Amino acid sequence: MQRFDIGHWHQTVAQIIDAGRLKDAADALVDAISLAVPHEGTCLLLFHRDARPEVLHHSLEPAGAKHYLDSYLAGPYLLDPLYTLAFARKRPDSCRFRDEHPDRFRSSEYYRRYCEKTHLLDEMDFFVGAGKSSTLVLVVGRRNRMNRHCNQQTDEV
Repeated sequence: MQRFDIGHWHQTVAQIIDAGRLKDAADALVDAISLAVPHEGTCLLLFHRDARPEVLHHSLEPAGAKHYLDSYLAGPYLLDPLYTLAFARKRPDSCRFRDEHPDRFRSSEYYRRYCEKTHLLDEMDFFVGAGKSSTLVLVVGRRNRMNRHCNQQTDEV
C-alpha cells in the first residue's frame, strides 16, 4: 500500500474544514500531515511577543510532552531562534529549521540546554500571523533519519 492515498487525503482535509472545535481541527491536521510526511511529533504553538507561548495542540506521548514542552515553556523558548523568527519582519510562511537557525547555533546556550536533549534531527515549521503580537506556529519534528529510497525510518545518524 502506498503511504499517500489521495482519497484518504481529501477525507482528512474535509475533517479539518468540518471541525467545529480547535482540538478536532488540530487532530485532523495532524492526521493529514501524517499521511504526507513521516514524523515523530507535532506541536501547534501560539507565540506571543510579551507572554509565554501557548501550546494549543500536540501529538507527543506524555513523557515526550514533559521532556519537550514543559522544559521549553519554562524559559528556553526565549532563546529559541524559532521564537525570534516568528516575529521577524521577513518571516517565511514555512521553513526547515536547520536552514533558518543562526551561524554557530550548535554552540549556543539554547542548543546546549534544550536542543541537545530533544534529539531532534530536524523540523519543519509553518507560520501564520495571528494579530499584531502573536504568531501561530506548527512544528513537525523528526528524531529519526529517513531512508530516501524506500521511505522507511532508520535510526542511523
